[in-house]
Amino acid sequence: MQARQWGLERVLDIQGRVNDGRGAMPAVSLVDAEEEARIRELWAMNVWPQRWEGTEMQGDVPFVPVLETERGHAYLFGVPKGGKPLREVRYAKRRA
Repeated sequence: MQARQWGLERVLDIQGRVNDGRGAMPAVSLVDAEEEARIRELWAMNVWPQRWEGTEMQGDVPFVPVLETERGHAYLFGVPKGGKPLREVRYAKRRA
């Protein structure tokens, strides 16, 4: 939730700064007041995007994506320096 709040504040800040310096140009609306109110209402109800639970890994911890294959697994971006990564995230092979 903290990252979602941080992200919204950044978007609203950018929107405000753009509009403050727009001069005679039309205002830019990335998130309008009604959308912001709905976002905050959903946060208050602890509603998460579809299939999210709030327990997902955070983006501030390094990880290496690993692709599951018929022959085992493969690091998507090569073997990490120093051997094993702090955390592996495994992605199953997509089925047709």
